[in-house]
Amino acid sequence: QYTPTWLRLDKRAQYFNASVSNDDGATWNPLGPIMVNMEDTVQVGFAVTATDNQRIAHAELQNLQILVPPEGAASPIEDYTDVDIGWDNWNTADIKYRPLPGSEEIVDGRYTVHGSGHYIGGYTDGFRFVYQELEGDAVITARVESLTRTEYWAQAGATIRDTLAEDSPHSLMFLNGSGYHHSMYYRGGKRHYTRGMHTRGVQPGWMRVERKGDRLYGYRSEDGETWEELGIQNIPFEDTIYVGLAVSARNVRKLADAVFTDVEIKTRSKAIEEEILVQTMQRHQFPRETLGCFDTEL
Repeated sequence: QYTPTWLRLDKRAQYFNASVSNDDGATWNPLGPIMVNMEDTVQVGFAVTATDNQRIAHAELQNLQILVPPEGAASPIEDYTDVDIGWDNWNTADIKYRPLPGSEEIVDGRYTVHGSGHYIGGYTDGFRFVYQELEGDAVITARVESLTRTEYWAQAGATIRDTLAEDSPHSLMFLNGSGYHHSMYYRGGKRHYTRGMHTRGVQPGWMRVERKGDRLYGYRSEDGETWEELGIQNIPFEDTIYVGLAVSARNVRKLADAVFTDVEIKTRSKAIEEEILVQTMQRHQFPRETLGCFDTEL
């Protein structure tokens, strides 16, 4: 006798996230993500196997549902509320290393951030952070106009962090010192090692990080209009998060200078997020008579 179990599989670009619920389908435990390269057209459905060619397996499936986002609905930030990005609403901090204090200034919508630090990566981070403390879901978008090449892997980008600790879980989209790489870095938990993925890019480059519950999405763009999803990760966060701009020289004896423009932060509550999910997804419901016992002969 098997205990009823809820299963969910979510595909975002080439990234798949599996989740399981042993309760009522309201509380989900993530099992992914994993990257699998597939064609644009995929077959989605329900599978049953007996793992024995001489037998027939019987499975009862209920609450079947397939959700497909509307075409062109990647990162629908129009559903968020604008956050005031006036200078008085920003906080600043040098994370970890402080031999060369960082600084910043905003003039006519141009954010110039000077940051030292050993790196944003590994087990701990060292960088200059210009941020806002927010609650709920959020998305930050910024155009990295320029970054001085203190080192090849100097970093300038947009980030969302769980805390201000040097080993905080986080997701970071950044341009590196060479100007040729757009990258997403993430740390899945406190004291975890940072992982990442890279793609060829240009300078200036647009970066976007979005938090939806415990999922962090990274996007990049070369024109601010057409966006590519670079990665998606399940990272448990507290309700309070730290959203902002990050600069690291990858050298504690130097200051990297980064210029950001078109900075935008938006947020929304968890309740609004759940309502939007229902309203914006195209639901493919199965008639009641299709539910029940499914037979398969192998």
